[in-house]
Parts: sequence; structure tokens; C-alpha cells
Amino acid sequence: MGFNIITKSRRRSKIDKTLISGLYACSKNGYKMPNENVKFPRSNTRIGCKAMLKVNKLDSGRWIVLDFIKEHNHELSPERGQIFQPHKGIQTGGKNALRNRCASKVRSNKLYSLLSKQSFRRRKALTGKEGHNGAGKEPSFLTAEVIQSIYDYFSQAHLSNPMLFYEVDHDWLQRVRNIIWADAKSRMDCTYFGDVVCFDTSSVSNKNLFPFAPFIGVNHHGQSVLLGCSLILEDTPTSFAWVFKTWLTAMSGRSPAVIITNHDRNVKAAVAEVFPEARHCFSLWNILKKAPRKVGPFCRDYEKFTKEFEKCIYESMTAGEFERRWTELTEEFDLTRNKWLQMLYEDRQQWVPLFLKDTNFAGMSTFESINSFFDSSLSSKATWKEFVEHYETILQNRHEMEALAEFETFHSEPSLTTPSPFEEQLTCLHQ
Repeated sequence: MGFNIITKSRRRSKIDKTLISGLYACSKNGYKMPNENVKFPRSNTRIGCKAMLKVNKLDSGRWIVLDFIKEHNHELSPERGQIFQPHKGIQTGGKNALRNRCASKVRSNKLYSLLSKQSFRRRKALTGKEGHNGAGKEPSFLTAEVIQSIYDYFSQAHLSNPMLFYEVDHDWLQRVRNIIWADAKSRMDCTYFGDVVCFDTSSVSNKNLFPFAPFIGVNHHGQSVLLGCSLILEDTPTSFAWVFKTWLTAMSGRSPAVIITNHDRNVKAAVAEVFPEARHCFSLWNILKKAPRKVGPFCRDYEKFTKEFEKCIYESMTAGEFERRWTELTEEFDLTRNKWLQMLYEDRQQWVPLFLKDTNFAGMSTFESINSFFDSSLSSKATWKEFVEHYETILQNRHEMEALAEFETFHSEPSLTTPSPFEEQLTCLHQ
């Protein structure tokens, strides 16, 4: 902006010596006391400017602004603004003055060079020309202009929907890693239908699809309802943990009793960290869908394997019977060293129907695709505008279907399906 910055104070942790707070002010902050013993006094540039920024680091690792004063009591020179400009008041006479000026210039050049390189990497990352952690490329839609349009979209949506919650996750180079949001209806629905939640990451693991991962529940009409949305650009346990924690904040800390996800190690680690008391189950539909790719190339008779595999899953009545059939299955088809099947066996308590009999899924099923809310998926080449249009269209259709079901419930008489007096009594209560 055209003014120099000074560090008024900084405080470091007594445990690991990392910076935990700082107070930064305009270089014209405060007043300089005259000193008659100085032979070559510098010109006085401090005129009591109150512009300052005070920040503090929370236990979670995030930084917050404790105090901020933007206004200066002097003119700024934006056209001359740069990082650590040499002090204009340094005198040219004397060895100390010359040494101070040279040292100041060296420090300034080093810092300016370092920050310039960081800024270059930020710009390069935001234009999608460098991937996260230096590997691969970011999605093509993640340009600097689109990131700004994302913020603009949520800012505008927040005006018409004050209860809208949204958060954007950045790495240390200010590259966008994840985005999460939940509107007022999703947050309200979670209070009623948040006991069992599905989190679908099919599009995240498929690099050809838009990395959209929704939180889905089931309402009292048996319809899928949206409980939150996320865009996950970094498929890591840290990213999933951040999404879960942020979603939990949006839902006022209401943790689900049961959470259904795809069979994914990264998601499993994040669920264990954020929802330690929830019953974590894997989608059986997703597991069976992966089987041709994970087992097919290594199996000499895949069709026969499929029949025996499904018989082992669906027809085992006891744990001992399942163990016996699983052993026979892997030995018969020479798959005892298949890593994917080994992982499934280790996690059998979380996906085999035999071990889920005592779990209340509140109308949901692990036998069906958990991505039932969004009927179709967008290509990874889709733009942010196309995604928003797709998202809002489907959301509107779903809301209309829910409103229609609600209308029919209140304006129609339920038909009796049994001659039970109890059912007839419930019908009278409904009326």
C-alpha cells in the first residue's frame, strides 16, 4: 500500500519455540524522543500513526486477528510500495550509518527475493500449472479468476441465505485444497435426519469426474436429503479430516451415530479421528463395483468367483461359516495374496451384512449406491459455472419432490395394507 511495517512485538511458544502471536504496525507508529547526545540524528518519521495488526495462534494451529486498525494519519504512496523499502532518513555520513544502510539493503534484498519466489509459486499454483505437493496438475477449473468467482458466489448466496455456512481450505502456499458448504436447509435437516449419514467420495477417487463429495441423509418420506457439500482436491487423510471437522462445525457439533462411506483407507483414517464414536460402515455396492478391477485381472474364472463371492457375503449366517467360505474362496481361486481382498477381510466387520445386523441404518442401505442424491456426475473438465448450474438444478428438483411428498402426506388418507386394528388406530391418529 506504500508504507513500511515494523514488528512491535512477537511471542514464541515455550514448548516448541514456534511463533504464537505478533503485533505489527506502521513504521510511523508512536513518537521518537529527542536525544541530545546523538551527533548525527536521523530525521523523525514517527508521527503517532495508529495503523496496526495483532494476530494470535490458536491451539488448533489456525491464526485469528485480535485487533486491526486500517486507517493511517498520513498519506500513502502505493506507486512506490515495495517490501521493506530502505529508510529515507539514513544519513550518508559515518561508518555506522554506512554499515547500517548496507546491512538493511542486504536483508531487504534477501527477504524480497524470498517473498517474490513464494508469490510466483502461488500464482503458478492458482493457475493450475503446478499440482499439490509438486505432483500432477490441479483441476483445470481452478484458475485465479474462478477461485475469486467461488468466493463471489458464496458471498452473494450468503446475502439471501444468512445461515449458509462455507469454508475454504488452503495450504501454506495459499493453494485451494478443499471447499465445504451447507445451506440453511441442510443444517436444519441434519438436526432431524443426521443420525445416519452417507459420505460419497466416488467422484473424488475418479480423476475423470468433478471432485464433488456430498453428505447425504434420508428424510421421513424415504427420500435422500442433502446435509452438506464439499469439493475435495487433495485425496489425503488430512483433507478428509478437515472436511469432517468443518462439517461438524457447520452442524453445531452434532456427530452422526452411523456414517457410510466408500471403502477407502484415507477416509477410514479421517472417520476414526473425527467421529471416533460413530459406527463406520462401508458401502457394499461400492465394494462389489470395484471387484472386477481389483480381482478380475488376477482371477482365472471371474464369473465363478463372483457367484462364490456373493454366496459368501449374503448366505453366511454365522461368523464361523463366513470365515470358512472366505478361506475356501481365496484358496480355490489362488487369491490369498490379493491385497484388496486382504483389506476387505480386515474390515469385514464394517461391510459384511452378517456383522451389521445390530446397526440401525434409518432407511438407508449399504447395498445401493450412496450417490443417490445427484443422478449424474460432471466431467473433471467442467467449469465452476457448469457445476453450479448442475448443482442448483438438481437441488431445486429435490426440494420440489420433497414438498410434493409433504403435501400428499397431509392431504391424503393412508391406505390400509393389513387388517390389523393397530394399523387402523394409527390411521385415525394421522387424521
